[in-house]
Amino acid sequence: MKLMNVSKTCIFAVAAFLLASCGDDGNNASPGTVVVVEQVVVDPPDNGNPDPDPDPDPDPGEGTPVDSVIPSALAGVISDSGETASGEFDNKPIFEIDVTALTGGRLDPAGLILGNDAVFSVTGGALRVSAAAGGAANPTALENPDTNCVLNVAPGAVIAGSTAEDFIVVEQGCAIVANGTAEQPIVFTARAEVEGTAEDGDRGLWGGLVINGYAPINDCPEGATGGTAACTKEGEANSGTFGGDNPEDDSGLLRYVSVRFAGSNVDPENQLNGIAFQGVGSNTVVEYVQVHNNLDDGIEFFGGTVSAKYVVLTGNADDSLDWTDGWTGNIQYLYIEQTDSADNAIEADNREGDEGATPTSNPTISNMTVIGNSGENALRLRRGTGLTLANTFVDGSATCIRVDGTSRDILGATADPTITIQGTSFACAETHRNDSDGAVAAYLETAINVSTNGESVDPANIGEAFFDNTDFIGAIGADNWTAGWTYPGSVSVTTQPDFGCPDGTNPSAETINGQRICQISGTVTQDLLLTANNLYQLVGNVQIGGDNADSAVLTLQAGTTVFGGSPESFIEISRGSQIVANGTRTAPVVFTAEDDLQGLTDITSDRGLWGGLVINGNAPINDCPQGATGGTAECTKEGEANSGTFGGDDTEDSSGKLNYVVVKYAGSNVDPENQLNGIAFQGVGSGTEVNYVQVHNNLDDGIEFFGGTVSAKYVVLTGNADDSLDWTDGWQGDIQYLLIQQYD
Repeated sequence: MKLMNVSKTCIFAVAAFLLASCGDDGNNASPGTVVVVEQVVVDPPDNGNPDPDPDPDPDPGEGTPVDSVIPSALAGVISDSGETASGEFDNKPIFEIDVTALTGGRLDPAGLILGNDAVFSVTGGALRVSAAAGGAANPTALENPDTNCVLNVAPGAVIAGSTAEDFIVVEQGCAIVANGTAEQPIVFTARAEVEGTAEDGDRGLWGGLVINGYAPINDCPEGATGGTAACTKEGEANSGTFGGDNPEDDSGLLRYVSVRFAGSNVDPENQLNGIAFQGVGSNTVVEYVQVHNNLDDGIEFFGGTVSAKYVVLTGNADDSLDWTDGWTGNIQYLYIEQTDSADNAIEADNREGDEGATPTSNPTISNMTVIGNSGENALRLRRGTGLTLANTFVDGSATCIRVDGTSRDILGATADPTITIQGTSFACAETHRNDSDGAVAAYLETAINVSTNGESVDPANIGEAFFDNTDFIGAIGADNWTAGWTYPGSVSVTTQPDFGCPDGTNPSAETINGQRICQISGTVTQDLLLTANNLYQLVGNVQIGGDNADSAVLTLQAGTTVFGGSPESFIEISRGSQIVANGTRTAPVVFTAEDDLQGLTDITSDRGLWGGLVINGNAPINDCPQGATGGTAECTKEGEANSGTFGGDDTEDSSGKLNYVVVKYAGSNVDPENQLNGIAFQGVGSGTEVNYVQVHNNLDDGIEFFGGTVSAKYVVLTGNADDSLDWTDGWQGDIQYLLIQQYD
């Protein structure tokens, strides 16, 4: 590490590492100027037309050391803390950047190089890379490298926020050049990770990275016109002014950058995004960027024209990707993986309060993979935003697409802004939500190469210079570009989508009427989505989750059919796990027998061809082991036919949802003493939703409630051979709208 007394420093753009000095000759340093032996030398950006090679710069090689350079003017601001990082960060010394030692927190980056020989820990609040601190403000920040306000960050550098109040702002007229490599990514993280105390699930341990530019936005002060120099805005959490009239503004370069554990609550009204691109222009280069475990959104674009390639958003607690205020950039190769705490994979707006404001949010996104949250939306488009979406695979979200507000008016429009979807496969429990007028469903039926049940589709050619023409859908093709530089273990899907049988099932060598059969067997301990494009065969007793352990959610798309391949086949939802069967009036979820699918059943006489559906919960029952009291956690029972443990003390327990579900030809003799009911609700709690359910031609009871508190509406029980409805063991639920029809 070098302390440097600089009157004028060589800082050029994009990192190659050279032995260099200021001036034409390495030996002609002017009096009073210190020659820097190792420094970051960067090539100027190429006016928004990056080389199509995804890593065009010379590779300095794995482990290349780059000395940090601290100008003498910052010696009182950046100093050795005397502490060292953990072994994961090579026990490097931790240097602290004391924001309180800077006037207004503003840092003049002239001569400063954050190398990879130390960890730099920001402490004392918001660190503002600022021309007001002495650097020269210029809307095209890298045109004059001798004078402009540029923060240079070397490959392999680590910059940490010490507390939840610490974050980094690159102000208008300044730039950040963070040019990492796959071998030496640049990491922005929390000091807790550096010290080895961060947990994998932690979020909000520091603020995040904010970049402000002069590109157009549409959220203006009163009297100003969107996209003009007068249309500016103050960022959330006092993160600086942004906006202007320069769509080609340049805020620098981010390449192979990983931002982790950020998004703190700066104040009660404001949380910071992992990276906030605020009015950032198209000459800014963004490639190979990850945001992992942010407390708020992963990345948010507030207006601007910046585009990005190779983006990974994992484990973020709010929306993974968000845009507003008129963003008009592009993204290609976008991987989103959510956890149960996430909100929408994408939440998109034009402008709140003025949905028609211009410039209008209207990005294009191609080659995206979404591994979604099973309880949330994948895409939520609203408030007038447009979107062109292509070559995308969406899997696992509760709803694939929700379109609200005036964004509904531009579905399939012929002129910008428009919502256009092509070359996209949706594999969600529900394809769309809040579509009472059917506009989204109608559009998707006519969209080019779009599947709503996870089938293979042909990729589309975007036909714009920014986009590579690919022969695959999803974010990852033959090469896994996420490897080596992203947070370890954060990316679970590293191949192209498999449009055959879902993970957790096995393809059968047989088909029925030409339709693929996927077999399910044993105990399922991972969430499993069954899409309507396959038939699903139960092989023996299929158990979803362990008993209040290794819990899983079985989700069935509308129109999905599951069949029992033999009388011994039935499905058991264990305590702590859930079934989410999202049928509709015209596309119910059907559980039936193989003979039914082969057209070999008699609708009035065939019964007991397979087992049935058993749901176990933690709600109270009264048939207890000796010494236990009814309604307590100790009061449990084993279901008939070895169908699992049920009972407990949680009256509001949820075992999921049954909506528009038909169970046919079940109730087989599993053993001489036991027959299965069509649906057995065993200790199921009131948090479970049951609406529009039919059991037809069961050999034993149609539905039986064994204790519990679950209720039901719109129940049809027809042709069942024993009791149509049975209850015991202290059931305390209700039924409204019950139709029973019995045969002789």
